[in-house]
Amino acid sequence: MGSDMAGKDAPTSSKLNDQAIADWFGVAKSAVGKWRIGQAQAAAPDAPRKTPAFVRVAADLGVNLTAEDQAAALVPRTVVEAFGKAVGYLDAAGELIPEIQDKPKGRWSPVAPTIDPVPDENGKPRKRWYKPHIADEYGIPEGTLSAWMNRDPEFPTPHQDELSRTYLYTEQLEAYDKVLARREEEKAAGPAPNGHDEQGRPWRFIAKRTDRADGVDTATGRAYQLLPADSYYAKKAVAAAKAGKKSRQS
Repeated sequence: MGSDMAGKDAPTSSKLNDQAIADWFGVAKSAVGKWRIGQAQAAAPDAPRKTPAFVRVAADLGVNLTAEDQAAALVPRTVVEAFGKAVGYLDAAGELIPEIQDKPKGRWSPVAPTIDPVPDENGKPRKRWYKPHIADEYGIPEGTLSAWMNRDPEFPTPHQDELSRTYLYTEQLEAYDKVLARREEEKAAGPAPNGHDEQGRPWRFIAKRTDRADGVDTATGRAYQLLPADSYYAKKAVAAAKAGKKSRQS
């Protein structure tokens, strides 16, 4: 049976009905029904139907939603709480986030990064970053972020949450930070090298006849000069060579 207690005060092992969940999250009962059984969607006849939010979270948690519970419109409290934390209704302690009560109608974004139902490989909470949080992190307008997402081939592939909103994980942002840092280094390092010698050292064609030449490119017959050993591209070449040697030895 569904719990007669308020959702947040119900025992962890309890199962909640739509009204208990609606009271906990401060939403209409009809909204909870959509999370539980899904909603009609315009799609091609052969397109797969989106997995209902609670079903998706239950699968992430490894929780079995029995046919009896589904028939009785009951959802395990653990699934409800994990869903609330994931999409932005609840904070890390499982408490309703006050600002969420004033959220706009229609599509909305969590007030802060949320917690994914599945922890990271170390068992720690895995944060989801939505567009407003990512834009704030980089100090850019959301419009600029959208341009990055659509045009930058190295931008991380975003995920879709249980309410069809875009987000990234912390580790994806950390990887993109490295991309941006590399680009800054490349920008400061000047033009990319024109080639590499037999030892893998980068070089550029000499710009003036008076420049010291370290060799001649056999393909063009043009003289070139090696880049300094402490330059960005020289260090990058050394790192690539070491990585390749390690890969061959493994």
